[in-house]
Amino acid sequence: MTGARGVLVDASAPMLEQAQRRLARVTRRPFALVHGDAFALPLAGERFDFVYTFRLIRHFERDDRRRLYAEIARVLRPGGTLVFDAVNEVVSAPLRAGARPGEYAHYDALLRPEALRAEIEAAGFEVVTLRGAQRRYGLLRALQVLLAPRSRVLARLAMEAVDRMSQGAPLEWAVTCRRRG
Repeated sequence: MTGARGVLVDASAPMLEQAQRRLARVTRRPFALVHGDAFALPLAGERFDFVYTFRLIRHFERDDRRRLYAEIARVLRPGGTLVFDAVNEVVSAPLRAGARPGEYAHYDALLRPEALRAEIEAAGFEVVTLRGAQRRYGLLRALQVLLAPRSRVLARLAMEAVDRMSQGAPLEWAVTCRRRG
């Protein structure tokens, strides 16, 4: 994988094909695309400074999340950065409790900030930031439903303004942490 701009690992061959098509349109420097399992990353001897995963870790129960953190730590250099997303229990649990049957068909780990920090630290990482996203989720959802069918641009601008100016608990966090050495 020497000379690659980065390495993308996915268990889905069609997702890797899609990534390859999209990357070919935006960069000349190649990425290494690897078909593999996040629980047993096929990266023997490879060590990275940065790992990013989106909508992966959150879909697993605690023991499997621990296994994922351990596998990521195996390929991440000491001091390296891991960025991923996590769902806030305080905001999401009431939404799910009032949802229509089947609306939340997939599993998401719902965590409070203190539990998320403890989980990450127990896995050998140090939390750098928890950056909240989608504050005032009810209002953001209403804007999406009411404005977006009429004007996607206006809906996007309104949602960005609400999210930027809002206080309170976010629906999710972008978690940045550093592997301890």
